[in-house]
Amino acid sequence: MFPSNQSGRYEDPGLPIVVAVNLLSRLADELAVEQALFGSLAVHSLRDGPSAPATTVHQQDGFWMRQGEPLGTRVSVALDGPNIDPGSFASRWVKLWLHPWATHPLEPSVPSSRGIGGRAGPGDIR
Repeated sequence: MFPSNQSGRYEDPGLPIVVAVNLLSRLADELAVEQALFGSLAVHSLRDGPSAPATTVHQQDGFWMRQGEPLGTRVSVALDGPNIDPGSFASRWVKLWLHPWATHPLEPSVPSSRGIGGRAGPGDIR
């Protein structure tokens, strides 16, 4: 699923690295991206019989985790969105996936409204 490991060819810039992924296929959805980064989903159940509780877990076969070891730690964030181009970027919803084990974590700062229900006026963003 992933290209061969080319990360050793580049020096560590000492800053957070953001990788953008343009989702061109209708089959690529949030679950597909989550599984590509963190690992495919599996059901884990103890062998206590058919009534034993089962939990959903990530296999350790993703880009950010493999065989119990964090990978790709120089990538701080993966950004994905559907059919993004320079003319449509501002009108598309994109998703940031923060790498939990990044060498240089990115601390996103998202603007929020100062007021509730229009108290601060429409469009008043700090």
